[in-house]
Amino acid sequence: MGTVRWADPERTIVIWTFADSDTTETILETTRAFTAMIQSVPHPTRAVVDCLHLPTVPRETISMFPMLERLLPQGDRRPNVIGIVSNQRVITTMIDLFAKVYPGYKERFVGFQSVAEALAYLQAR
Repeated sequence: MGTVRWADPERTIVIWTFADSDTTETILETTRAFTAMIQSVPHPTRAVVDCLHLPTVPRETISMFPMLERLLPQGDRRPNVIGIVSNQRVITTMIDLFAKVYPGYKERFVGFQSVAEALAYLQAR
């Protein structure tokens, strides 16, 4: 099952991990947890979306994105930068999906090959 956790004690970076065993319900659960964490702090946040365990983005996930859009943080509560970790095919698909949720925000999505690489980049910002 996917997870959501803070990457740092200052609670500025959230790591949202997808698992290949995720179901519609677990994706909804982690989406709600992701949003709740971001909304629980008064300062700007950044996020790592870890899709390393997904060889492709499941059709179920793609079809769920219109529903997830209503659950993801909006306005000034959305993460400043979102790092997506996976293979290039999944990165491209996830950036396209998130760009639909956050129009005009596409330049803030960055692809990485590892969570460590994404964290180093986000911590430097």
